[in-house]
Amino acid sequence: MKKGKLIVIEGVDGAGKTSTSLALREWLLSENYSVKYFPNPLKEGPAGEIRKLLIGGGFQNPITDYYLSLASFAELQSTVNHALKEVDYIIVDRWTLSAYVYQILNTEFSTKLYQPFYTMETFVNPDFCFYLSAPKTTIMARISRRGEHTDRFEQQLDKSYINYEKAMQEPKFAHYLSINVNNTYASRVALTIRNTIIRLK
Repeated sequence: MKKGKLIVIEGVDGAGKTSTSLALREWLLSENYSVKYFPNPLKEGPAGEIRKLLIGGGFQNPITDYYLSLASFAELQSTVNHALKEVDYIIVDRWTLSAYVYQILNTEFSTKLYQPFYTMETFVNPDFCFYLSAPKTTIMARISRRGEHTDRFEQQLDKSYINYEKAMQEPKFAHYLSINVNNTYASRVALTIRNTIIRLK
């Protein structure tokens, strides 16, 4: 039986998802909540091997990337399902919004291919969904500071930025709460999210 709450933090690469997720975890831990954080894709175990393939890219057929992403998401679902029975909060930085942007809008695949991401047997509906929004110039500056460490998802930032903004206008993502993170420290953004969660709890 589900015990915990699932918090999803979304946004284009460079929006500060990971930093905000980790800061939020610290806020909640300091208030004696039990918390687990998972990156998406997962970094450990078999899912970690899938992650390496996804970040490396270079597939001749984009459908290969699609099915690897679907497999990675299935692994994450199972991990989250299990963890929700043990802790108060699970924080994940990327969920179905990112799947929709990267696997559908960026590739121009049929939107029908999005359905498996949210209809799989293990799918968990998040309790709280947040979208970190910032001007494109801010995002580009953050990414450029990473230099040679940028991965292929960050290298297609132009297309992704437009498609995240486009996706956020669609009814299926109307439940996401948008937070402007321009020039704002991750700890302050995390506090805003924490306050929202406690208020809506």
